[in-house]
Amino acid sequence: MTTKTSTKTAIEAVKDTIARTLRMIDKHIATYSERMTSNYRSFFEWNAEDMFVEQTRRKFYARLAEEMEEWEGEDLSKFFLDMAQRKVNQIARGGLTRNSTNQMANLAHLLQLQAEQTLIEEIEGLAHLAAHAE
Repeated sequence: MTTKTSTKTAIEAVKDTIARTLRMIDKHIATYSERMTSNYRSFFEWNAEDMFVEQTRRKFYARLAEEMEEWEGEDLSKFFLDMAQRKVNQIARGGLTRNSTNQMANLAHLLQLQAEQTLIEEIEGLAHLAAHAE
């Protein structure tokens, strides 16, 4: 098997995983949207944070799916490991708190950091998949 063939296989495996992840996220968002519509107060108390994280993940994966459609690089695993490292560096060097007078803005900042931590783990999983796809 040539390198070009295994890279193509890795790309397809990653694309499939991204598509599957987007479908799962969309399903979660639809469920949260139903809860929000039927009882906003309950949704806000119990699901608003989860909805924020899912929306953040969806935005990331939608952009990643577009990027993978135009992928012309050679080392997909390295691409993902570098991406994860950049996110780690942003969290390590960025502010862990936001000093806004708006409590919701502060909470959104914290939730964004939590979503980024989740994305780092998922990106590392994509790197592993790309490295081991056959």
